[in-house]
Amino acid sequence: MKYFLLVFFAVTFSCINGCYAQQNTSLVYSQNFEIAKEMALKENKDILLIFSGSDWCKPCAILEKNILQDSVFIVFANKNLNVYKADFPRKKKNKLEKSIEDYNNKLASKYNKSGEFPKAILFSSDAKLKAVLVYNNISVNEFINQIKKK
Repeated sequence: MKYFLLVFFAVTFSCINGCYAQQNTSLVYSQNFEIAKEMALKENKDILLIFSGSDWCKPCAILEKNILQDSVFIVFANKNLNVYKADFPRKKKNKLEKSIEDYNNKLASKYNKSGEFPKAILFSSDAKLKAVLVYNNISVNEFINQIKKK
């Protein structure tokens, strides 16, 4: 009986721990920038708007791999930011729905007129521009520190 209880608690703890760990393993993106702004105001979080060319922009792929997929950034961002990624893929297989493509183009005409990729813009919870973040092959901690200092 003791062995059964020991196994039961070990399995239960592993499941709970595994479920918790899974929740923090991917970055939560807002469905669109308007939702990111609404949620930021409600949750008192900053907003991070990222312009990316996911399938053609090498620096964008590096930002994705080294920052956005890093567990340290994921935990920080999910706790402190509402993130929207405006993606501009070029390959036919990665083509976005027309409505999303139009929406991202509208955002770019307002916040990324020069067409820089990647471009990360930080806004306050009330959607006021705080900073354009620099990403030039810096570490995840340096990127997070930029956000914290703004």
